[in-house]
Amino acid sequence: EFSTPTGIKEECKEKFASILAEFSTVRKRKDVMPWLPEKDYCPIRLQLTPKQKNYLQQLETWFEIEGTDIVTTGILDRLIRYRQICLAPELLGLKGGSPKTDYILQYIQDYPDESIIIFSSFTQYIKILQKKIPTARMIIGETPIPKRAEYCKAFQEGKIKILLINIQAGKEALTLDKATTTIFTDKFPPIGDITQAEDRFVATRPDIADKEHKIVELMMANSYDEMIYDLLAKRYSETDVINNYKNYIMKGVDVNGITS
Repeated sequence: EFSTPTGIKEECKEKFASILAEFSTVRKRKDVMPWLPEKDYCPIRLQLTPKQKNYLQQLETWFEIEGTDIVTTGILDRLIRYRQICLAPELLGLKGGSPKTDYILQYIQDYPDESIIIFSSFTQYIKILQKKIPTARMIIGETPIPKRAEYCKAFQEGKIKILLINIQAGKEALTLDKATTTIFTDKFPPIGDITQAEDRFVATRPDIADKEHKIVELMMANSYDEMIYDLLAKRYSETDVINNYKNYIMKGVDVNGITS
């Protein structure tokens, strides 16, 4: 799939490097800590609201959303807006609720004693959540190193129950194995960054290896937001995901009919 008699195919180099990096990381961790537990993935398929469906349809058809200043200039720009609408329309100043936000708030209410990490690719969404969950603390790119250490220590000691983390900011140098649940509001390549973010809450000692390691993946059913999770499972690169979105909107590909 990746090679020719003369070497790695040019168009496959990005995907191959991502897979190799992830494999190397996992092997090294397993070699040092053979007792590492398995992660329990829990995909949650949520239904788009009527407003979300309308926004997405306009975006796919016209590259813009009527009555707003949202006009996309290319496939990547359109994909970013698409993902933001699936996450929370308010990210773009649009009316309508967010099923993902509703799920998170209900989960926290149902499991008040759990230590939870919530990851998102979008810093602005992390800030929105922080306003809705005042007891939570957030770690994003602009969070100073001393503050990150302070929040991590408080989380590990049980003084903070919820951490809101940008995937890029939380993919390394954080030990948060007090957590039993991690919620991903969205995912996007490279897969190596996501794997590193997931590893933040994996047990670091054999005596806590049997704690729960639940990873909740929030996705909007029958949308490209859901398809991204399928593509990541196949180790698709960022370029692959962007190109596949182009096929998705041009051909109306069903969420279960992934193209490459």
